[in-house]
Amino acid sequence: MKSPLALVAVLTLAACASTPPKDHPAATPPPPANNCHCDDDATDERHGFAFKGRIVAVQADQGVMLVAFHEIPGALPAGMREFKAAPHALASVQPGRDILARIEQRNGEWWLFDVRVLIPLPAAGNK
Repeated sequence: MKSPLALVAVLTLAACASTPPKDHPAATPPPPANNCHCDDDATDERHGFAFKGRIVAVQADQGVMLVAFHEIPGALPAGMREFKAAPHALASVQPGRDILARIEQRNGEWWLFDVRVLIPLPAAGNK
């Protein structure tokens, strides 16, 4: 027969394992990494504005791309405009492709950052 002391020890260990001490909150997993900055404040001018547009032309030698876009509330009316961009961003886009990006105005010029080319969905009849 088991001793009462052994039974108390087992019950104490089981209780300790299932309940965190009152002075230590339960462990919570870390928040997911925000690598795409998707939940950044899109209207905060210090971080720019969220942007979706269609590339009309790329002029890499001038460091710009011409983009058609809808209105960006608080920033730009709908239209077509040249945006400055880094050489690697200019090399990654082609006319006719849709992009997501972030725009900022620096020294009076609009710049595109974090440019991502959208992959077109296949047509409904092509499976």
